[in-house]
Amino acid sequence: MTDKISEMYAQATKFSDEQNFEDALKIYEELFSVFKSVLRENDPLTIGAMYNVSLTLNRMHRHDEAIPLAKRALKLYEKTFGEEHEYTLNAMDNLAVAFYLTEQYKKALPIYKRVVKLRKKIFGDEHWSTLNDMNNLSDTIKHLKK
Repeated sequence: MTDKISEMYAQATKFSDEQNFEDALKIYEELFSVFKSVLRENDPLTIGAMYNVSLTLNRMHRHDEAIPLAKRALKLYEKTFGEEHEYTLNAMDNLAVAFYLTEQYKKALPIYKRVVKLRKKIFGDEHWSTLNDMNNLSDTIKHLKK
């Protein structure tokens, strides 16, 4: 079973890298469904599959579908790994992006502030992920000033 799951993740990642999000989504949704029925909701595999579904939906501009999953994945990552874990930070970023892309800048702003603060603490001011989120925070503030 583990080889099959690894193969599915590899294929979904390949599809995603090729911007073939429809096929990637099908695989991520299948994995999420299996993990949800076999494992606990707060199992890292289940949370990861949920996160991948929401991330892929975001990439497909299906933000209204992505947001509830992104919120749930973030909550579970925080509870399971804590707020300073890389998975949690990525889930925060994913949710902030969804809010930003749906022009919900007031919702994106506190998430970006939080993730920037945490990334600076963990990775430093000049890490690429810190700089990326600082840029996203700046763009969000610009939109709120319009």
